[in-house]
Amino acid sequence: MGENLTDSVYYGMFDESSAALIRALPARFRTLAEKYGCAFVDGSAVTAAKCSDQIHLTAEEHAVLGRLIADKLRELL
Repeated sequence: MGENLTDSVYYGMFDESSAALIRALPARFRTLAEKYGCAFVDGSAVTAAKCSDQIHLTAEEHAVLGRLIADKLRELL
């Protein structure tokens, strides 16, 4: 979720509390992945900076996320 949520057409559907919950997810997913022995990549580390509507990734961000996942898969194989 982008930093300027109040500028989004989705503001009201999502608010600052939504943003806080979403920002907490990577740490929670990392903990679960470690607990169950699963691979984990933190997509939020490379995305959401340019979300034009503060919610959805741009094509460029999708490409970056895809490369991150591909790199992790290569590491695992």
